[in-house]
Amino acid sequence: MKLSTNLWKFLSVAVFGFILAACGASPSSSKTTTTSKATHAKYVFYVINHGCPSDPFWIQDNNGVEAAAKLLAPDGVTVRLVGLTSSQCGSVAAEVNNLETAIAAHPNGIAVTIVSPTAFGSALKQAMAAGIPVVAYNSIPHNNNPSVNPFDAYVGETNYSAGVEDAQRAASQFSLSSGDTVVVVDHEPTNISLTSRLNGIESVLKPMGVNVQVINTSDNISSGISLVSSYFATHKNVKAIFCLGPIGIQQAVGGLKAQHISPFPPITSFDLDSVTLHYIQNGDVAYTIDQQPFLQGFDAVMELYQAARWGSAPVNIYTGPTVLDKAHLGPLSEINETGY
Repeated sequence: MKLSTNLWKFLSVAVFGFILAACGASPSSSKTTTTSKATHAKYVFYVINHGCPSDPFWIQDNNGVEAAAKLLAPDGVTVRLVGLTSSQCGSVAAEVNNLETAIAAHPNGIAVTIVSPTAFGSALKQAMAAGIPVVAYNSIPHNNNPSVNPFDAYVGETNYSAGVEDAQRAASQFSLSSGDTVVVVDHEPTNISLTSRLNGIESVLKPMGVNVQVINTSDNISSGISLVSSYFATHKNVKAIFCLGPIGIQQAVGGLKAQHISPFPPITSFDLDSVTLHYIQNGDVAYTIDQQPFLQGFDAVMELYQAARWGSAPVNIYTGPTVLDKAHLGPLSEINETGY
């Protein structure tokens, strides 16, 4: 049985609150920013991700990081959260540079999203050789080779499996068959997580004889809308649209509206934000595949804390995938409006 996001969050906070209380600490009530304000820093953790400021997915993920930082601050924990700037969006090199900077600071642990099968290898090996615990979260290469990308544990969903689940459900729900054409909107073609989702979708649909076409866009929503609009200006017989995240879904819906296409072909997506929630509620989008981003950020920091505080080995935590449609959004509707 799968527990809800709220229940997981409650249990995680309750357990770690009890642990801190036993150690003579209590949760702080001060406002948490991207760096928690510990009076006496005993443990310093870096969280390095490829989050782009324009991508709403990272709001809840970063909220999870900051919630853990606030909870652990009384025990001397400082968490430094480092994403990408607007000018760095989509840059693997920029994230690798941030990781290398974090390693040079010799922290007590690092959480990092690994969005390339090869670019992070050297830095990850350096961290492991220095004895720095590393928790990968949100993104790792499909069938990762530990000799190339070593890390201690992973927190997140398996993106390839999520793509497979998405395609299997869509094939049944939308009656896809040989000769049909579907479109995938990929807003970060260099992101290994999205590539894994795409590969999972293709692994199901291509053997069925379904023609899978990919529209590569970017994190720029406006330019993505233009690309999708241009595609649909000359392609009218699309049976379904697969979006790989919240930015892609805005680009797909915007492009369809620009071409005055009504009704829309069935649309699916990944992850959940307020815009995706709205699209599902009003029927523009059939469903989304959720990976519980708050838990990814929260649990990644907690794994590092346990390793530093007690020497416990980090373990894999799988936060998804879960299919969310109009009938199964439940309390997540309120959470996405008010925040965790």
